[in-house]
Amino acid sequence: MINNTKNNKIQILVDAITHLMDCGITLDTAAVHYIDSTFSHPGVEDFRQILADADNCETDTLYELIFFPDLRMQEQLEPVLAAHVFDGKDVENVIGFIQQKKIQTRIRFSDNRWELSVQIPEAAIRHMIQRLNVENLIDARIIKALHESALEASDASWIRVRLRNCRVQFFDSFVHILCRCIEIMAPASDYFRPAFALLLDFLETADPSKDIYAGLMQKKQILMHMIVQADKNEQLLGKISAEALMLSGLRIPAIHVGETRKKIALIDHLCLSLYGNTEFRQY
Repeated sequence: MINNTKNNKIQILVDAITHLMDCGITLDTAAVHYIDSTFSHPGVEDFRQILADADNCETDTLYELIFFPDLRMQEQLEPVLAAHVFDGKDVENVIGFIQQKKIQTRIRFSDNRWELSVQIPEAAIRHMIQRLNVENLIDARIIKALHESALEASDASWIRVRLRNCRVQFFDSFVHILCRCIEIMAPASDYFRPAFALLLDFLETADPSKDIYAGLMQKKQILMHMIVQADKNEQLLGKISAEALMLSGLRIPAIHVGETRKKIALIDHLCLSLYGNTEFRQY
């Protein structure tokens, strides 16, 4: 137990993470697919032996995969992170206290085939907590916009987790457009979540000195070009083999046309909502 009053926030976070581990880990379909393809659909005893094999080069990777914090876990912890400010030293303290607890948890497969109780290795605890991005601060202006928008707690946590995970630097122009997106779209748009996620992805590589609307239109134009090129490639593949095209030096990018069209529609939705304008072109 952490007795020092000023460290209460550390105890609160330790307790919250410990509680989630006590509830067990359910592996998602992607993790299950990796395990089945790598270890040939292991049974419970086979899986126990794999996790216990310190000489297996795949074991550390497997533990990192199992205990990689998913968005659901982060959203459950976000109320604690929203109520307190943590720095790098706090994170190290949290890691140390949880490692001392020698926590056991239950690993479940998403297809309910079986579950296994394991003790979480210290290295896995460190990696898991570091990936929670506990010490990442969210710009105060965005926090103010969240409070003033009076969103449901679940929606506010969803937004905060995305902001905590993103690599966007909070330049004034970026903060302004993120605040507008929250204020205008969060209460009104059925597509707010995918639109907000797309905006964050765009801002991660955007130039803060450039006009954001123009940048989104340029991104849309690139996506439209990709669809056109994909259609041309498909027509070529109907006449010439893929091997022949590759030998000729033609690069055939792999894109999902349906998903690309969805991104274009989200850019239009963003721009119409935030700027009242977009550029419609045939593609």
